[in-house]
Amino acid sequence: MAVYLEDVSDMVQPIFYEKFDSQSSDYWGQTTNKIFKPKQRVFGGQGMTFQVNLGPADSVRFSNNMLGAIAAPQRLKPAQYNLRWSETGTCDFSRTSASVAASYFDIENKSRGLIEDFVMEIYNSVDQSYEEKLAIHRNVRKSARLALVNGSPKQNNRENYTDATSGSVTNTTGARVSFDAGSRAYFRNNVRLDFYSAAGVLHAGNVLVTDINRVDSSIGVKFSSGGPSGENSTGDLSTVADNDEIFFAGERNSGIYSLGEYNNMPTTGDSFIGGVDRTSSDFRWMIPTATRADATTLAATPSKITKSMFNVLGEAMGYVDESGVGGIFQMCPEIHNTVRDEIGEQSFFQLPIGDDRMKRFAHFGSIGLIYQHPTFGVTQFVADALAPSNDVRFLTPDTWISGSYAVAGLQKMPGDGGKHWYRMNESVPNTGRAIIFKADWVGTQVDLCTMPWKNGVIKNVSAT
Repeated sequence: MAVYLEDVSDMVQPIFYEKFDSQSSDYWGQTTNKIFKPKQRVFGGQGMTFQVNLGPADSVRFSNNMLGAIAAPQRLKPAQYNLRWSETGTCDFSRTSASVAASYFDIENKSRGLIEDFVMEIYNSVDQSYEEKLAIHRNVRKSARLALVNGSPKQNNRENYTDATSGSVTNTTGARVSFDAGSRAYFRNNVRLDFYSAAGVLHAGNVLVTDINRVDSSIGVKFSSGGPSGENSTGDLSTVADNDEIFFAGERNSGIYSLGEYNNMPTTGDSFIGGVDRTSSDFRWMIPTATRADATTLAATPSKITKSMFNVLGEAMGYVDESGVGGIFQMCPEIHNTVRDEIGEQSFFQLPIGDDRMKRFAHFGSIGLIYQHPTFGVTQFVADALAPSNDVRFLTPDTWISGSYAVAGLQKMPGDGGKHWYRMNESVPNTGRAIIFKADWVGTQVDLCTMPWKNGVIKNVSAT
């Protein structure tokens, strides 16, 4: 009589596949961080005061009177603003932080019995995660809003929004949320989000993203409870509604000054870097050259991008600067596809190796379409998954500074004995230290544009 494997199942050992394949995309930000490489600057003290020349002296006058008086002397028009640093008061820098915690046994175990050393996997991913988050925050506004809820959330019982069950969303069912006004690349599995009303009321906080459908722009979210305190959700998913604002957990109104905020059109009472109001006549130079930026156009439905819109921006910037130094057009992939159709593939060309004009693109690599314009000069049209869905930005890289306070970048905080890790205290006070180790990182960030008017933006456009 034959003996089958099923008959001796207690002897069977599981066999695991030898790879630990990731089911999430690599960290985003490579495109943004290639095309946008500001000069690094470390600030100290109480920040820095920037002095600018709003206009040269208007000294020269013509006259028909050969014996008339010499023209009266004139003055240039200076202005200044402050990049403010304060640990407890108003500060124009934004802080970023990260931490990893693990038990002594998990650290020492390494990969014994595990397919990967999971502690070091988390530890080593911090720098990549920082680069991704920095790129995202450079593209979104200072509010740090990622997107808006689009329509009523459904239950998280299907992988797409259309087939998910409508109504009766609870913390138990989870939610399937469609979103707009944001990039599909902002979201990934296992990140945590907050949902706020436009009035600033938290509807659901620290909820876990289970999956992303990048075809229909929807995410599945799960309400977490009963785990470590940092992973527990708050609020009620049933209260999440159309046009709620979506943020990374804990980040509402905690973004950075960068591309997103500079290219946002100010309104009366605007408070920008240094507390200045960019709608005031002395500080309007801090607004990029912007088309389709009047309040009426911005309030309307976005219009399909056309070749003529580039011409309008080019005409405007032709009266701003005649150097034609070149730059980068940054746009989302959908608009990039439309632009290629609008302008025509035959209008783009490849710069030959050794061409001096290629040097200006060498710092971010050849990742876009080369186009020559009578105003902009030689430019690249770059599709960036992190770019906003309703703007096309013209960037002049040499006009940007990436600023940090005291030390540049994300820094490892000192731990025990000169190492990065340190032992935490026991949960019961005055009983000694625990077997839990922790490692922390802290950094500061602000991006400054020294000549915003040399940068441009086409506002309120869409791919269709």
